[in-house]
Amino acid sequence: MEQLPLFPIVTVQYPKGETLDERFTRWITANPHVLKVFIKFALEARNRGREQVGRQLIVERMRWEWMGKTEEDDFKMNNSYTSRLVRLAIKTCPELDGMFELRELKS
Repeated sequence: MEQLPLFPIVTVQYPKGETLDERFTRWITANPHVLKVFIKFALEARNRGREQVGRQLIVERMRWEWMGKTEEDDFKMNNSYTSRLVRLAIKTCPELDGMFELRELKS
């Protein structure tokens, strides 16, 4: 089985008062490999005939893969980041456009 580039997940310290968008940007900059794996798993779903898939399904698969391959506690990703991650994935890989339901960002 191919080794997934999920390692390591870098813990990020956030200055007080940062917005969710700013925290996500700081986190994904420290962990760009997470975006690559998200896109890889989304494309796998598309290649298996899925026209739509929930973003949380992809994130939970990432957590599952992490759990099976490391002794560390768990895959540390704030669930509030998933809406930003999917938007970045679509921007990075336009063939994912239409695959995820996107709602208006509230924060």
